[in-house]
Amino acid sequence: MKSGDLGVASGEWRVARRTSRHDVRSRGRFAFTLIETVGVLAVLAILASLLVPGVVRRIDQAARVRDAAELNGLATALQSVVQRTNQIPGASTLVSVLANEMAVSPTQVATNARNVARAFLIDPNLWIASGNGKLPYTQSQTPYGTGTNQAGVALPGLNLRLMILSSLTLQLPATIDFNDAWGTPDGSIPSTWTWAGRPDDLKIQRVDFTPLFKRVILNPIDTNSFGSFAIESGQTVSSTNAVTNVLANSWYLQGTAIRLCDANTGMEMKTVIQNDTSYVFENQAWRDLLSGWGTNGPTPQIASPFSNVDLFTMWATNLAVAPLNPNADGGSGDSTLAILGDFYTFMQTYNVWAAGGFKNGAPFKGPVTQARSALVNVTQDMSQ
Repeated sequence: MKSGDLGVASGEWRVARRTSRHDVRSRGRFAFTLIETVGVLAVLAILASLLVPGVVRRIDQAARVRDAAELNGLATALQSVVQRTNQIPGASTLVSVLANEMAVSPTQVATNARNVARAFLIDPNLWIASGNGKLPYTQSQTPYGTGTNQAGVALPGLNLRLMILSSLTLQLPATIDFNDAWGTPDGSIPSTWTWAGRPDDLKIQRVDFTPLFKRVILNPIDTNSFGSFAIESGQTVSSTNAVTNVLANSWYLQGTAIRLCDANTGMEMKTVIQNDTSYVFENQAWRDLLSGWGTNGPTPQIASPFSNVDLFTMWATNLAVAPLNPNADGGSGDSTLAILGDFYTFMQTYNVWAAGGFKNGAPFKGPVTQARSALVNVTQDMSQ
C-alpha cells in the first residue's frame, strides 16, 4: 500500500471516530440516568400518596350513598307489596318476596354491592292478629281485623317493626339486639356490639307497619236488624259476618276494600279504606253519618202534622217542641221552629226568583219582596 493511500485511510478513520463519539453524546442527552429515574418515581409516589386517599374516600362515599338508597328501595318495595297483597311476609320468605317485587335476584337483596350479607330482623315482641301473633300475616284469615289494647289505648298491634342492616366492610355480628339497633342513631354503632367496623359503613333501615293500618269502627244502632260486612284482600273475599256489637278496635291495611251488606247479606256499598273511618247501621242501612232518625233514636214528643214523614218532617217535629229562646225577638221568645220556617220561606221564595232569571218586574216582584222580608225575619230572630 502506498503511503499516500495510508494517509487518506487514516484521515477517514479519524473522521468516522469523531462522528461516532458525537452520536453517543447526542443520544445521551435524551436518556434518563438512574438518579433521574429514582427522582421521577419519588415524585410519582408523593403525588399518589396525596391523591389516592381522596379517590378512595370518594369511592367509599359513593358506596355508602348507593347502599342507603338500596335499603330505602327495599323498605318502599316491602310496604308496596304489603298494601297490594294485604299480607306481611315472614322472615323465611322476606328476601324472595322483595326480590320478586323489585325484579332482581335474591342475592341482590340478601347482600350489598360489597358482597357483605345483610341482616333482616323482625321485632321479637311483635304481636298481630294472626295464628300465633307473629308474621307472616294474611289479612283475609282475620276478617275482623287486627287490634289490641294497651293501657286502655286501642292499637293496630304491638311492635309492628322490621329492620334491615347492611355493612360495607366487616360482617355484621351474629347476634343483634333489636331494640338496641332500632334506637341507634345513624352514623353510630349499637352500644351492645363488639364490632370493629366504621360507623359510616353501617346502614340501618327501619320499617314500621303501624301507619299502614287504618281503624274501622262499625256501629249497629238499629235495634230491629243487623247489617253485615266482608273484606277483600287481594283476590280473596272473606266470609260475610254479622255486626251484632260495636266493632271499635278493628284495623285493616290501607287499600283494603270493605263490603257493607244489609240484613239479608246483600251488598249495599263497597269502599276502599284510606283513612280511619266509621259506619253506622241505622234504619236498616249502612251510613257514614247518623241520619238523625234511627230505629232506636228518640221518639217525637208530638205527632207530625205532615202526612209524608220524611227527614225534614222528623227534624221539624222535634224542633217544634224545642224550648223557647228568651233572648230572641226582643225577649218574647221565638221558637226554633219559627226560625226554621223563616229560613224555609226565604229559600223557597229565592228559588222562585232564581228560576225566573232574577228579574225584578212582574210577576216576580212578589217573590223578591217575600224573600227580602223572610231574610229580615231570620236576621232578627237570630240576632235579637
